[in-house]
Formats: sequence, C-alpha cells, structure tokens
Amino acid sequence: MNPLFSRIADFEAYLEARPEEKAAVVTPTQRLSRNVREAVRRHRLAARSVVTDIPVMPLKQYWLMQAQRAITRGEIEPHRVLSSFAQRKLWQEIIEQNQRDGFTLLHPSKAAELCMQADERLLLWLSDPNSRELSQYFAFEDDASAFLRWRKVYEDRLGELNFTSPERLLGHLLTQRLESDGHKEILIELYFDELAPLFEKLHATAKRRCPILIGKPRATVEKPQTFNTRLAELQSVARWCHGQVQKNPASRIAVVLSDLHAERDTLEYLLRREFGHLTNNYTALPANFSTGFPLVRVPLVRDALRCLASFRTEVPVELILALLQSRFVSAPSKLSEHGEHCVQGLRALAVESVPQRVLRALLSPLWDGKKARAPWDQITVLEAQEGVFRSAFLPSRWALLFPKLLSAWDWGQGSSLDSLEYQQLERWQRSLDAFAQLDLLLGSLRYDAALAALESLIGEEDFQPETGDQPIQILGPLETIGLEFDALWITGMASHRWPDAPRPNPYLPHRLQVSAGMPRCDSAWEWRQAQARWSSWCASTSSVQPSYLAQEDDIRYLPSPLLSSTTAITQADSPAHEHQSDPRWIEQYQQRRLDSVELSAIPLLAEEAASKSVSSQLFAAQVGSPFQAFAEWRLGVRVPSVLFAGLHPAEKGTVMHRALYEVYCTITSSESLADTEEGELALLIRGAVSKALQSLNVQRREILGPRILDLERERVSEQLADWLALEKTRPIAFVVEACEREAELKLGPLTVKLRLDRVDRLADGTRFLIDYKTGATESTKRWFEAPLTSTQLPIYAQVEPFADGLAFASLKRGAMGFSGVAECEIASGVKLFPSYEELEQVQKVAIDTPAKVVFRQFWRSELEQIAREFADGLIDDSVEKNSVAHAETSTLVRRPDR
Repeated sequence: MNPLFSRIADFEAYLEARPEEKAAVVTPTQRLSRNVREAVRRHRLAARSVVTDIPVMPLKQYWLMQAQRAITRGEIEPHRVLSSFAQRKLWQEIIEQNQRDGFTLLHPSKAAELCMQADERLLLWLSDPNSRELSQYFAFEDDASAFLRWRKVYEDRLGELNFTSPERLLGHLLTQRLESDGHKEILIELYFDELAPLFEKLHATAKRRCPILIGKPRATVEKPQTFNTRLAELQSVARWCHGQVQKNPASRIAVVLSDLHAERDTLEYLLRREFGHLTNNYTALPANFSTGFPLVRVPLVRDALRCLASFRTEVPVELILALLQSRFVSAPSKLSEHGEHCVQGLRALAVESVPQRVLRALLSPLWDGKKARAPWDQITVLEAQEGVFRSAFLPSRWALLFPKLLSAWDWGQGSSLDSLEYQQLERWQRSLDAFAQLDLLLGSLRYDAALAALESLIGEEDFQPETGDQPIQILGPLETIGLEFDALWITGMASHRWPDAPRPNPYLPHRLQVSAGMPRCDSAWEWRQAQARWSSWCASTSSVQPSYLAQEDDIRYLPSPLLSSTTAITQADSPAHEHQSDPRWIEQYQQRRLDSVELSAIPLLAEEAASKSVSSQLFAAQVGSPFQAFAEWRLGVRVPSVLFAGLHPAEKGTVMHRALYEVYCTITSSESLADTEEGELALLIRGAVSKALQSLNVQRREILGPRILDLERERVSEQLADWLALEKTRPIAFVVEACEREAELKLGPLTVKLRLDRVDRLADGTRFLIDYKTGATESTKRWFEAPLTSTQLPIYAQVEPFADGLAFASLKRGAMGFSGVAECEIASGVKLFPSYEELEQVQKVAIDTPAKVVFRQFWRSELEQIAREFADGLIDDSVEKNSVAHAETSTLVRRPDR
C-alpha cells in the first residue's frame, strides 16, 4: 500500500479514538485531492468504517472555505470575492485610464494579468510596498512606481464596490485566527515543498500540523532518448504507451509533457492511431488528460456563442455556415431544398462578414414552408418590447436574456445530450451565473459589448470533463505531485527547459522578489523547483524514461543537468527514432492496394451535347488543359469565391462594362461624341457609372458601404473620361451599331452562347468588333498560331454578319488603347492582317482570297477541332506546363503516374 494511505489509515484510527477532534488534508493540486479522497473511500470500504469524512482539498480552496465560515460566524467583515476574470478586467480598466502616466502599452490585457500576479505575490509574501523598508525598492523603478499608483486606485475601487480579492480575504482570516483560539483543527500537509509566508502563518494557527513529505527516490532512470523533431518524440511516446498497456493492461503509467497545452492534441491523435481508436470506439481510448479544452472550444458552448453571435450587427459568414450544420440547434440544414442557393448567395458576397439585415434576407428562404419560424422572427416581440439590441443592460439582466435568444435557435434541443454534453451544459450555466455577478464592475452594456464580455470570461476557463480512471495519465509537470505509477515518461528534458529560465514579474522590484523568494525570481529558485520535481518523479515510480530534443530550430541542446547521474549521451548513441519507420506501417504499405480511376475518354452523350450550351471560356480551358476543362465543364468543379477587400476585380469589370453600355446608348457615333460638351459629357459619365453601380447585388452594395462605392464611382468616371478622349482620336468616323449583343454559334457538336461587347460600323461600311478588357490583354500573335492557343476573338469572328476587324479595347491605366487586326488602319494599335502564305493549314487557298476570310476559315477549323476534342472526352494533357497538376487555383488536382 502507498505509505501515504497507510499513514492516513493510522490517523483515522487516532480520530476514531478521539471523535471530538477535527482534521483536514490540504494538497498542492486538485488532482491529488481527488486521488486521496478516492483512496480514503476505498480504505474505509475495506475496513467497513463509517467515520465522518475528512475534508481533502487544495490549499487555497481550503483556506477560502475557512474564510467563508468565519464570515458566516460574524468573525470577519463580509466581502464579496472577485473572480480572476473580474480582477483582470478591473486592473485593465485602471491601466487604460492611466495611460497618460507616460506608458503606452500595446497589450493592456497582458499588463493587467501581470499586475494582478504582482498584487497576489505581495499579499502572499506579506510584503507591504508602502513600508519604509520596501518603498525605496519601488521608488527607483518606473514600472514598479506605476504599478504602485495603479494598485492604490485598484484598492480604492475594491472599497467602493465592497469587493475583495481572495488573498486580501485570507489576510483578514489570518488576523482573526491570530486573535482567536476557537474553531481550530488538525491539518495534514500533503507533499508541499514550500509554502508562501501567508499560508505558513495560517498553518501555524492550526491545532497541530502534520506534514507528509515526498518519499526517497526509488526509480530506475532509463537512458535518456534524444530526437530531432517533436513529432518523432511524441510518436515514440505513443508507441511506448501502447507497448506498456499490452504488456500489462492493469499497469498505471504516466506521460509528463513539458508543454501540455501545445502537445496535447498531437499526442492524443498519435495515441488513438496506436490503439486503433481514430474512428471506431472513439471514446474507448485508455488515457486521461490532466487538462481539458478551453471552454470556448467545447462543442455545446461553442455553438451557444455562435447562436448569440448570429444576432450581432456584423456576422461572420463561416460562423453561420457552421451553425447551420450544428447538431445542437434545430435549424434547417444548408443542404436542404433552399440551402444550396442560400450558401451560394453568402459565398457570392465574397466577404468575411455580412450585416444583420443582409443575413436575414439571404437565409429566410431556409425556413419557408417549415413549421418553425426563423430565429430573428421568434425574437421580434423580445426586440420590440425590451429593445434587446438597442438598449444597454446590466450583466445580470443579460444573463436572463441570453437564454431567450438561444431558445430562438432551439439551442440544446437539436439532439439528445450525452453525459459529457450535460457537463458542458452545466458549465455554461455556471458561466452565466458568474457573468451575472459583474454588474458593479462592468455596468450597463449594449448587446455586442455584453456578448464580447461573456466570450472573454468563457475564453479564460478550461473544461475538464469527469471521466473514469484510465491506465494512461497525460500530465503536466505540476500534476504529478503525490501520484504513483508503474512507469513514467518525461518529455522535454533538455537543458533550456529543466531548469527553465527565470521569469520575474516586471512590476515588482527584482531585489524584492529575490530576497523574499518569490516564484520564478531567479535561476536559484528555478533550480530548486526543478530538483523538487525530479525528486518527486523518482519517488513516485519504479521506472523513469526521460527524453528531449537534441536539436530544435537549428539549435543543438544538451540534456538537463538533472540527468547528470544517468549514462552520458552522445549523438552516436541516439536511437534516431525519427528515421525508423514503424514495422506495422511498412507491412501495411507492402500489402497496399491502389484504387485508381482511368483517365480514358468519356464522350458527351447525344442528349447531353444537345442540351449543353457553353461560353467561350470553355475553349480557353480546353486549350490550356483538357483535364481542367473536363473538371470544370463536365464535373462542375468550381474554384470557391475568394475574399477581397473592396470590390472584387470581376465586379470592377462588370461595373465598367455596364457603364460603357450606358454611355454608348447615348453617344452612338463619333460625331455625337465630338459634339458633346465637356460638362455634359462629365454628367453623362457620372450618371452611367451610378447606374452601373446600382446593378450590383443589393446586399453586396450594403456590405461595401457608401464610402467604397463613392471611391469606385470616382475611379471609373476618370477611366471613362480618359477612354472617351482616346476614342475622339480615331482616324475613321464610326457609328455604334450594337452594344452587349447576344449571339449563338454552332461549333462542331457544341452550341456556344456569346455576348459581344460592341460592334462599330465605320464610314466605309466595314464592321469593327470590340471586346472590352479591364485587365491585361493578350498578344494578337497567338491568334495566328497553329494549333490555336487564343480563342475568344477568333470565336467572335464566326458570328454573322462577319466583322472586318477585331480588337481588344484595354481600359487599364497605363495600357489604355486597342490591340487587334483589321484590313485597314481603323485605330491606333489595330494592325493589318498578317500574310498567311507561311501558314501550312491555309496554303491551298486562292491567292486573291482576302486575309480576313482565310483566317476566319482557319479559326473555324481549329475551333471545331477543339470542340470535338471536348465532346469526345479527351482529358489527357499533352502540354505538361498547362497541366492542372501545376495550377494553383484548381480544387481538383490530377496526380501524374509515378
């Protein structure tokens, strides 16, 4: 039996003989308290004892309980104790109000945390900074002097609010106990290395102290293992745990992680992989973790906050999409009848968050035809009667309103809750109760501020569910105190971690911290703590396996000096686990069976071809990569919308095209352009741009806001003015024959639908086709290559009546002008058709055939070949550089053969 439990048994026998005497056990950690209570319970069941339970609890919790009892008995003046969250908020408020003292703090919240820590240490170490002896330490340090000023304001605010901090309450308790001899009990101190002076004095007031210390080292320390990556170290830990449990399922083993919060998730995944619980029997992993998840990440609480955030003025798009899939709400799925359309509408806005009015308009169709009403419809009465989104309320009032808002989403009613989720629900209720107690501190808050304060409070809490004891315990360094194991693995035992570097509090004079022996003040304190932890590990188990990273971030490390008694380590002795594959994975790899899809031709069915109308973009995709064209136009794979600050480039192009359409509906010729006065032209341009901006989606305009739209109006207006000035310089008069003309064209088996930006008829009767470009334009040389690699204007050239000239019109700043070909000089940048004699495909035409006719025939032949290849389902890329396997924007990647 553990010596600790045998001594408790002896002490219980002593209490049975003297039932009038009271006793309590105090421990350094909550985990040790739970273990001791369980051990005492088992001992009493075995001994069939019915003696009254001995209180077993962590040190600070025990003395705060004693203080509350003293308040109940009227021995101490009653005060309400501030939670750690409330203390930090109060410190932060004071610091932010006193920034005029010469401090410019980038992170007042971090400064508040350090000030709260400094205040606690002064109280626990019974150090009065205003005393004659200590005040001189503070006088010569600016940070410490500022802290004293903030601390004075903090104490005044506590008095005004009739609040106190836990350490101040314990100070009152100490004064009371020193003056009274009543209500004393025997105190068992379990495994304490050292106590703060305040607790030392409190313990001295007990009837009798019974310290129980860590036993003598009894462990065999194995040869330390070294690794080059943290992942390799954790992989080895997981394999070791699996091997230990297989060897002895009843064994009790532990892993001490040097950075539990950072490494927990990785180790849990590796353990699940080793034990085969990644998918099947997910809850059967034989391991407990000493730290849980942040409460804000717990599913039930996380979705509650999402529900409340959905009523904010601005709502993140991803939050809504996640909420619609939550199992804890009764919302319609985004995969329902109208769901896909609503999701596409949200995505099309291409923003991170949307206003509340826009969100309601987009998502209301999800509830159309349903028995339940949309959440915002259910809170209409609450919003109208109480002004929940217009008025400010105290936190206690918000604690009553938040559940009503959650009920609109039917939160917690989407599915039955298991035992862990009921624990989550209980923690949520406790968090609301804690939030309700902040009235005096936070005052009245509007909705967004109240929700932000609640999220901040919950974000500082951890959720550690109550689960059964397991063979494997994953612990932090402090959690191992007093616990016994059959084997122990300790990670991170490098010289820079054990002992750790000192971290004195910057708001307390360093000399004061060293002389008082405050935590983390200097290297001597860190060494004493490291030795104490190492001694406790060696005393709690029969086998210790240390490990560490020999190299991290290109820096080589030595083992901790705590391992000086173990066998010396050299790099040659390193087992180099990161280079050795697990034999089980090798066996699986050798027995693997590859599933593949043959990229054989998949031709269009006749009915599919007849019903499929395409645009010119298909031909560009087929030329660039047949596989990409197949993925996009046959499988329907599309690249998701990209978030963009301001207007998206595609939206800018749409606005410019629409504005040009409006302008040329009024200015229909070069003559009318020349006759229009400058002032009248400016008004025409501004009106055209305003109409173009109105063509944007109404929700999109609301999200962008008037300021961005005004800037876009100015930009487009200036570009149009410059473009019309260039149009005036064209050497041949023109008439705008058509704008945004729709056309349909048959190319091979495909029907192509087109929209021609503009067609001009010149003074000599020739027709000039123009396609606007707000971005970069391509070289006309590609129009005359075989095989054809640029397809857009060659396709437009097939539309009847045939054009005599083709050109891109670039409206891009710095590159404004025409780029095309014609039979005569139509405008600057428009060249004559090149000679076609060297083009192999058209050598047999008559010598007197016009070049425009020859190249139109060549283009049609090339385009019909591209259309046939697409219809035949040819998806093998012949040009590697164009392969979708090398594209950065595709959501479907073709992996080449190996």
